[in-house]
Amino acid sequence: EYSTKSSETMIKVAMIHIMLNKLTK
Repeated sequence: EYSTKSSETMIKVAMIHIMLNKLTK
């Protein structure tokens, strides 16, 4: 349970970073 929630959070964080990178470029 914990590992699944942790991986989901990591994916969300990664997607946010990608979106921010696109906005800055």
